[in-house]
Amino acid sequence: MVMEVQGHRGYGYQALANTLAAFRKAAADPCMQSVEFDVRVTADGHLVVTHGPEMPGFCGVDVSTLAQLQAVDLGEGERMPLLADVVEVCVAGGLLMNVEIKPGASPDRVLETMQQLRNMGAIPSSRISSFCRDILKQVMAVEPTVPIGALANANIRPVDPNDESKGVVFEEVPQDFASWFGDHHVEGDSVNLRAQAVIEDPSLIIKAKAAGKRVLVWCPSKDDPGFEETVQIYEKLLALGVDVICTNYPDLIASVVQPKCEPIEEVVSETNNITIEVLPSPKKQAAAIISLAKPLVMDNRKRMTSLAAWLVCLWMMIVGWCRLPRDAAAVEDALKNIDVLR
Repeated sequence: MVMEVQGHRGYGYQALANTLAAFRKAAADPCMQSVEFDVRVTADGHLVVTHGPEMPGFCGVDVSTLAQLQAVDLGEGERMPLLADVVEVCVAGGLLMNVEIKPGASPDRVLETMQQLRNMGAIPSSRISSFCRDILKQVMAVEPTVPIGALANANIRPVDPNDESKGVVFEEVPQDFASWFGDHHVEGDSVNLRAQAVIEDPSLIIKAKAAGKRVLVWCPSKDDPGFEETVQIYEKLLALGVDVICTNYPDLIASVVQPKCEPIEEVVSETNNITIEVLPSPKKQAAAIISLAKPLVMDNRKRMTSLAAWLVCLWMMIVGWCRLPRDAAAVEDALKNIDVLR
């Protein structure tokens, strides 16, 4: 199966999170088909892309102006980007966008986010995800064609407040996790589940797909103990049949999916053998060549055969067209004398 690789906060830990540099790196990686990022609003009403913790001395986006936030160097000269700037980079780079809207966003902010995506022609490249069902219901109402991702397994509290290495307690997957939006039949709809939850209960995948939803697995920024992101974890998720992995380690996952993400795919097709009887009229031979070349070219285009075969067939069509007889009767006679062997 073909699995989609998604970069968490842009390009995971291999770039500064939620920066334009991260999204450009993701776009340049042939293994990366999509990116995930959070949208928040500044105190003066600007939509920005940030999760928050990447800000040194973070005190809250909603209480800071855009100027205050962008005055902070996130590293290597990168500043907190506007949503519009991230969308522009992603669309230009051919990336799908998993746009997460955080719980607590007002209906006006949800509408503003969708309006901006719509104005930039980015709806076809977007999926909207959230832990909040009310937000997703609003999105489905205002933009019914956009895929949504129902997030689950949010953090509740640390297992041990004095030892973060012990991990966190997270929410269980609700019984109706896939069925509550079962009447929203949009290709790309997904349930977005924590990797640990899926590995511990693979039946979640069966239930999701029975409801017509894809399964996106996300890996937290801080590893769940015993479920750290490794090649083995990725291979296990792939074997279970998940559709998307949102990763923090693009280099690790590349070793798992590398054969599937070469920039140029080479496809070997069967050889097409053509036998044409020598006909008394050159024009009739031309008609025969065209009748054979046209379906062959169309078939080979579907199969992505070699460039050489395509050029030869194209040349045959051009030559044949120049010599094509104008009388339909001659063409019909020619076709009766053709023997095609495959």
